[in-house]
Amino acid sequence: CTALVAFAAVRLAPIITEPYRAHETLKAQKDFFSEQVANPDKAVADLQALIREHPRDSELWYKLGWVHAKQRRYAEAVRAFEKSAALRPTAGAYNNIGNLYYQTLQQYDQAIVWYKKAIALSPDKADSHFNLGHLYFSRGRMKEAEEELRKVLSLDKQGGQRAKAVIMLKQMVE
Repeated sequence: CTALVAFAAVRLAPIITEPYRAHETLKAQKDFFSEQVANPDKAVADLQALIREHPRDSELWYKLGWVHAKQRRYAEAVRAFEKSAALRPTAGAYNNIGNLYYQTLQQYDQAIVWYKKAIALSPDKADSHFNLGHLYFSRGRMKEAEEELRKVLSLDKQGGQRAKAVIMLKQMVE
């Protein structure tokens, strides 16, 4: 009987403590907006000058979107990220666009479109599945949220997206 209890404790401890460990992992992460650009107006002007010289450089457009997003200039950020994604489609650009539509502009249908584009381009990227699952969760679409969050668990074995997915799945059960 003692061996059975010890075996159960060893096997169940990681499962029982995972939500706690997930919460601790999230507390250690920096928030996107806590990191600032030293001189954002100069950064925007410099990037715009470079874009005039190299209008088809997707990285310049991406950086411009990033600076605008840091400064909470969301409409400008979306335009720059969309231009970057049109020149060179990446899951990162698609996720950024989706995040802006979802979290700042509250255009949920647009966000879903961009998250699904990111997933189509990189189906093994946990971030894209988490973003879509979070959106579904926040909109009360629990079945779809659970599907996406379970994909996160299978793709992200130890990272921050897994931690957030564990917490959200736990909330869905409670």
